[in-house]
Amino acid sequence: MTRAGLFVWLGCAGALAGCTNIETFVLSGQYYDEAADCLGEDLVIDVIEGTADGTCEGVRCIRSLETGTTYLSTICEAPELYDDLTDAGDPVCALALEAYEREEAGLCP
Repeated sequence: MTRAGLFVWLGCAGALAGCTNIETFVLSGQYYDEAADCLGEDLVIDVIEGTADGTCEGVRCIRSLETGTTYLSTICEAPELYDDLTDAGDPVCALALEAYEREEAGLCP
């Protein structure tokens, strides 16, 4: 987990401790390393306010609007501050999805 992700998680945990009606969910996925053409481990990307729509069959390619980082996730709809580029013909997402199809061979060492 990145330092920024940890601060987001801690902030949300603090908010939850003081208020019980806030709904959040963990956005998880695999980071796509474009330079190495591989996928990282499935980790926490962000903690999102609201509820998740469930998981979808396969994966979706999402990109953070804040950092430009590309991830593969099983979330059905990209949350606010993320774009779903799975079907947009985005070349980086196409490469990330190809890495996913390679299974073990597509994972970063």
